[in-house]
Amino acid sequence: MRCKVKKLYTFFMKTMKSDVINIVYLSNLYGNLLTDNQKNMLSLFYDADCSLGEIAEQYGISRQAVRDSIVKAESALRAAEEKLGFLKKMQQIIIQIGRA
Repeated sequence: MRCKVKKLYTFFMKTMKSDVINIVYLSNLYGNLLTDNQKNMLSLFYDADCSLGEIAEQYGISRQAVRDSIVKAESALRAAEEKLGFLKKMQQIIIQIGRA
């Protein structure tokens, strides 16, 4: 069990340095606060690795509109984390477990 916790701690600490991974974590925590379109576009962009052009074509809108929607969704996720702090609390718990 100790080995699994240490691996989880190491993985979590490495991935939290990436802004992309941070957005994915925030999306998992606070995604329900976004509109359906924002959620879907964010998922296509980060999870499915679609380009702005591919997403725009799928929705019948401009690349700039897709980008604006993704930026707005990221801002909403960061604002939710700033107010609620669940991800930060989760990080602290994993750090404490990793040190134990």
